[in-house]
Amino acid sequence: MRIRKEWTIAGSLELLAVALANWQALGGIRTDEAKYLLNIPYPHPPLARWIFSLTEAFPFQEMFWRLLLSTLVVQAVWIVWDMTRKFHLAEDRIMVCAGWLLSSAALTQAGAITMAQIMAVQTLAFLWLRTPLEADTGLASAIRRRPALIGLLWTATLFTSYPGALLFPIAWDALRRSGCSWKEMAAYLAGPAVLLALYTMTNPLALAIMLVHRNEGLGTGIAAKSAGFIRLWLVGGSGVASVAGTWGIIAVKRDWPLLFSSLLVFAFVLFSITPWYYSILFAPFFVGGLWKIFHHRRHPGAFPLSVCMIFACGLIVWFVQPSRTPGPARETMLAISGLAPESGEVLISGPFGHEWQYESRNVIRRYRSEFAKDAAAVVCLNPCEPMFDTSGWKRLPGTPVETWVRKRSIDRNTPDTI
Repeated sequence: MRIRKEWTIAGSLELLAVALANWQALGGIRTDEAKYLLNIPYPHPPLARWIFSLTEAFPFQEMFWRLLLSTLVVQAVWIVWDMTRKFHLAEDRIMVCAGWLLSSAALTQAGAITMAQIMAVQTLAFLWLRTPLEADTGLASAIRRRPALIGLLWTATLFTSYPGALLFPIAWDALRRSGCSWKEMAAYLAGPAVLLALYTMTNPLALAIMLVHRNEGLGTGIAAKSAGFIRLWLVGGSGVASVAGTWGIIAVKRDWPLLFSSLLVFAFVLFSITPWYYSILFAPFFVGGLWKIFHHRRHPGAFPLSVCMIFACGLIVWFVQPSRTPGPARETMLAISGLAPESGEVLISGPFGHEWQYESRNVIRRYRSEFAKDAAAVVCLNPCEPMFDTSGWKRLPGTPVETWVRKRSIDRNTPDTI
């Protein structure tokens, strides 16, 4: 009977994951998502984007990963449920799980194709492996007896995103709790870090991007930085878990690895350019803070907190919901693809992102008037200046931006009539 109940809950969670993936897809592919799906070698290490690129031949690649990542985020609540299995009250367990599942960041980013949500789940996994075990049973205990598996998780974390290195304190603590020797710990922790450093030295594009953006976060001013940080902090825990989780991290029975890792991640977010998807990086640390509060029974009633959490989550999600208006790339490229030959280039005037590359079967190139003689199509996001000779070209009607295609391409792709 209990197994049937758990499968019912898992099925309901999966329906939520499907809904969130479809909600995210309404806004179309975004430039960072396209960059990862195309396996463009910056700014992150290669593991996740290489896995993404394995499905490049899938016609439904985008939706496949939206659904998979949404499932990963939503079903990760089972990790939190297992972390709290020694709690005496079910409502306490539910409140800690709500810190993850009712995080506004988790609900508005599940289904987005970003590295941040993968890192958030990896953080949750390290916190799970640090949970005190009163009995030598369960999956967490089995993994702990095999420190090589913790080392593998650490390697995957480093080679998924560079900020994964900020999780070093909790990764070290998880290995320490496994009972392995200091030499083994050094090998498991330092070995992947050395490999990552060697990879980075052979990837000048990643280094160049880091150097280009190194001062961007500092250049926005302390007021703007603080406002951006507070916004992400509130979204990450829906306000209620943000306050309670932070208090739990700082004030309840000092946990130095958790405190150091959270401070490193919080400082990284504060001094970065604070993109919207960084808010989910807060969520697993708030879960860790809530776990400390309820584990040590230093808290008010869980039920009032849960009610406040539901209300705050709904309110914040309403204001920070993902965009449902797709950009012009997909519609424009669909119009071009039926007329332009694949061998020609598409020139784009004005700033454009990787979503144009993802949506196009043609090579994308920045517009210059002298390139037009060999191009198959021209897209003018900004006015095409200087304007190319439009004789022999036709402007496509109904496209969201000014688009030109060669007339001979249109003639070639128009069926004969009798």
